[in-house]
Amino acid sequence: MAATMTDIAREANVSISLVSKLLRNDPSLKVSPATKQRVLDVCKRMDGVRSLNVRLSDPCRVVVPVNRIFAHDSVDYIAKRSEGQAVQQIIEQQGGRLSVVFFVESQCLSTIEKLMDDPDYCNALLFFGGLMSTELAELLHRRKFPHICLNDKDSRYPVNTFFLDVQGAMRQVIDHLYDLGHRHIAYAGPTRQRLPHLVAALVEHELTYHSQAYCLMGDYVPAHSDPDEGRKLGYEYFKRWLKNRPTHITAIVAHNDYIALGVIDAMHDAGLRPGHDLSVVGFDNIESGKTLNDEKPCLTTVDYPRTDIGKRAAERLLAQHQKRENLITHERYPARLVIRQSTGPVFISGVAESVE
Repeated sequence: MAATMTDIAREANVSISLVSKLLRNDPSLKVSPATKQRVLDVCKRMDGVRSLNVRLSDPCRVVVPVNRIFAHDSVDYIAKRSEGQAVQQIIEQQGGRLSVVFFVESQCLSTIEKLMDDPDYCNALLFFGGLMSTELAELLHRRKFPHICLNDKDSRYPVNTFFLDVQGAMRQVIDHLYDLGHRHIAYAGPTRQRLPHLVAALVEHELTYHSQAYCLMGDYVPAHSDPDEGRKLGYEYFKRWLKNRPTHITAIVAHNDYIALGVIDAMHDAGLRPGHDLSVVGFDNIESGKTLNDEKPCLTTVDYPRTDIGKRAAERLLAQHQKRENLITHERYPARLVIRQSTGPVFISGVAESVE
């Protein structure tokens, strides 16, 4: 039986990266003639390298590169979030595995290149966001390495992306609120990620961008693994916002459902009724199919089909690995607005008279 590159490297006392580059005739490899011959002799003696003749039945070994400073949140994201669980389940059903590799920020490119050079450990990469760069995209393209990125911002690079259509989702939110008569809409959440999509949707309706009216949280996004933290932050920020509340605001769009529920908690404390005095929209549909803290689902929200996205991402990774598909694609997954009691017409709001 043919040996693996790991076997060859161990026997020749060289790195796996050196073996990989040598057998691929990588022009960037700098190695002495003696070392080159030693590796080739070992390869011949061990009956070739199995990984040079990849069969369609070879398992897909997917690695998720993670910046060490985000280690805790990233592991929780993969282990607990539906899309991470779905990817892992599909890959394992096909006999493969999903693993995580941590790196220091300054060593991102070198770490990923080492992974590419070790096909016995990694033959596909999954990026959850925040890592892509021009240099990394060029490396993936040059090596034609199977990969998928689950981040809409990565679509500006020539890499395979699959993500929720956030802009389309925000368009549905603003369409809904506009149809209910809302013309002055604020935002509760961090300044990055979803806020730019909300502003773009407001502009499409020729609505005013009320930056001074936003209940912003800087760049901080509460960890998905700590819902209580997100709800508490939403409550604290919105409670402060209410003290100087612009009376013309009739609707609030929150970064996610946890923040939206914190907003609703603060409204209840202030004697305000969601869907009457202020309409509130969340994002993620965490209340779907269950109650939260024994509460009846009440929040109008964007349904984020995480499990479906994870399954589709896994299928695309498997297709790249097994069928050697090299076509770069950017695929947006449509979102769905779920309308519940937290939104209502402006005319039943206590601030209806200020609507244009």
